[in-house]
Amino acid sequence: MTTRAEIISRLRNGLNEVTGDSRFSNRYLWNVFMTASRDLIKQDADRGRIYSQANMWDTICIKMQPVSSSLCDCISFPSECTVYRSKEKLPKFIESTDGFIYRFIGTPDLSKTFTLVSPFQYSVKREIKYNKEKYTFLHNGYIYTPDHTYPQILISGIFEGDTNKFKCDGSEDTVGHCYHSLAQNISLNDYLVRTAIGLSLQELMGSKQSPKDELTNDNTNQKEISS
Repeated sequence: MTTRAEIISRLRNGLNEVTGDSRFSNRYLWNVFMTASRDLIKQDADRGRIYSQANMWDTICIKMQPVSSSLCDCISFPSECTVYRSKEKLPKFIESTDGFIYRFIGTPDLSKTFTLVSPFQYSVKREIKYNKEKYTFLHNGYIYTPDHTYPQILISGIFEGDTNKFKCDGSEDTVGHCYHSLAQNISLNDYLVRTAIGLSLQELMGSKQSPKDELTNDNTNQKEISS
């Protein structure tokens, strides 16, 4: 897999820059690249091509826990009860026109699968008689499986946020504070990486011709991605 550091290095090489002389921060370079790659992924997803592409998918393990239904204020339950919700908010994911891009949500043994719907769709579909399909929905960053009490579910999707602490091998427990954001892997195939870098360099070259103060970061508290 390619890391964030490798992407940033390739962009700097394309710009013939070194970190000390650069007017672009690591954060700025990464954001330009992610904007380009996000647009490419959305286009492929909207055309249905993304699902046949390899090396695009992260599989993460989500720990679930029982919580009060009052925390799920997006739908109405007959009475206050216990529903299952992820212990933590999901990492930020990339969306297409149809929503979160994923190819599998289900139990660790792959025997049960869920269809991701909106909270409103869930309210409607759960009332359909003899409907045996399992549904899940997202609300405030958490994933819910109200009618099912599985302690853990798997999600295979395309994420923009850091998925390190959701590793299925439990390695998140040993990472601690030594984990460096530049070492984070990105799940993009070589074609998308090359195309996104090309688009990013076009934008950055154009920015290089503009007055320097246009790229000045007015937020003095903002840290680079490497911090």
